[in-house]
Amino acid sequence: MVLAGLPALWASSSPGRLGGLLVSLALWLLLGVIWLVWVLLTAAGGPGLTWRFLIAPAVVVAMGVLVLSSVPLHARFALSRADLEAAVAALPAGEGDGGHVSAGSYTFYQWERFESGVLFEQDGSGFGPDGFAYLPDGVSDDPSLGALWGYQEFHFSHLDGPWYSWSAIW
Repeated sequence: MVLAGLPALWASSSPGRLGGLLVSLALWLLLGVIWLVWVLLTAAGGPGLTWRFLIAPAVVVAMGVLVLSSVPLHARFALSRADLEAAVAALPAGEGDGGHVSAGSYTFYQWERFESGVLFEQDGSGFGPDGFAYLPDGVSDDPSLGALWGYQEFHFSHLDGPWYSWSAIW
């Protein structure tokens, strides 16, 4: 059961990663059917059903709580934060952009420094562009944000301090 949840935990440790969540959901559905058949066959066979049949649903609930409360994202971010801050410091001063950057356990294929901060876009993101933003002054109505990389709209979610996760709409 835990192995079926690992793709969900890994996918939810990055902003916007739906692909891994879909794989995990398919595995959970398959295991749920197997579990239900096992419970029904055990119950039909007489008094053989014990407390052990509750282990699988408990694991599913625990994994769901972790994913829905963003624990994997916050934990992985915390482990990578020092490297992310070092990456921001290592980028050239002034406005500009560039390619591949690795920081902590994250890989970004694009970055852009602009007046109010730095955006990192993840390599191999989910169904839309997403990543992390370093915004020391917080999220603003900076019109340059919408123009970055040609996106129509950005959605930010505060992580800690000047750090945000973001996703965008083309």
